[in-house]
Amino acid sequence: MEGYDARMLSVQAKEALRVRVARAVVDEPDAVEVTEGNWLAHYNLGTTLEAHGDFEGALRQSLATLDIAPAWEPGLRLLTGLLDRLDRSAELLPHALRAVRASPGSSFAHVLAGDAFRARGDLRAARTFYEKALALAPVDPGARERLASLDAVG
Repeated sequence: MEGYDARMLSVQAKEALRVRVARAVVDEPDAVEVTEGNWLAHYNLGTTLEAHGDFEGALRQSLATLDIAPAWEPGLRLLTGLLDRLDRSAELLPHALRAVRASPGSSFAHVLAGDAFRARGDLRAARTFYEKALALAPVDPGARERLASLDAVG
């Protein structure tokens, strides 16, 4: 739709355009070129591919996003969901630890690392990361709930 200003389109026209672009991406993925270093473009392409059932393609784009922005929460959430869907949750740990290194003040990254350790059965390491997340953000419900569930296990 060259020459059109998307801000001037109606909501229905914007949705129709989004659907056409998404279909083109899914039908011709090699025709899409993402500018090097554009983490948001990788993320948007990943979410589009995920919505159309190309989970492996979405995973590649998610990893490309995190190569550029390793602690970006939406990118980490996309990766986590895709790995769960593909039954590959064990692959989360290195990405979670990289997020913690990239953003040591992020309670989300610490909870994610705790989840990755918990999935591997390392409850002691999981507890350490959940406690750190709670120290960083005392009202973080995710960290608090996960610690409570570890306490319930014993």
